[in-house]
Amino acid sequence: MFSALRVVWRAIRDAYGELFLLAGVNSLALLCCLPVVTLPPALAGAAFVTHRVAHGEAFVPRDFWIGFREYFWRSWKLALPSLVGWALLAINLQFYASQTNAYLRLVVILWAFVGFVWLALQFYLFPLMIYQKDKSVKAVFKNAAILAVSKPLFNLVLLILVIAIAALMVLSGVVAALLLIVFISLTATVALRFLLEPQEWDRREFAMEEEVEATNKRRR
Repeated sequence: MFSALRVVWRAIRDAYGELFLLAGVNSLALLCCLPVVTLPPALAGAAFVTHRVAHGEAFVPRDFWIGFREYFWRSWKLALPSLVGWALLAINLQFYASQTNAYLRLVVILWAFVGFVWLALQFYLFPLMIYQKDKSVKAVFKNAAILAVSKPLFNLVLLILVIAIAALMVLSGVVAALLLIVFISLTATVALRFLLEPQEWDRREFAMEEEVEATNKRRR
């Protein structure tokens, strides 16, 4: 639980530190999400930028378009299986929930768990597409599935926190327009680093401190 809180807090700090630039990126992503054909590439563009943010690298809003173009087709290759999975999940949940047999209705619990795993898997898809060298659909889904099931409690708490914060953003209206997409993407990227780079995931702060110290030494 505390690990998930640390990840969310790190994402909030990073978002606040790059507030104005990320607001510009979020605006671009939001506009590109309106046409269905550019929705997955828009999420890929946001993931491309938040990958740089989570690693403490410099970026500008136009970097969004680099990720948008570079991952246009790859993002759709991830999106299509995801949509099929959600459709199958919905069909099974509806089927078993409508059964009169009590034992069959209990299968809904199983499918609800599958839904949680599928949601957690989706959370890591686009950050993994940017992060790993093997960008094939099979490799990205495989590693996302491993991350989804390897830390179930961490992912459960993390998703609850992200959904709660996202709901507050949507209710506020203005905040959602400024930061919703990039905040979710940034949190997923930070969580990915937390799981894959346990010793380095919060390195950005230390790197910034070292840079400031080096600058001060040069001035002396």
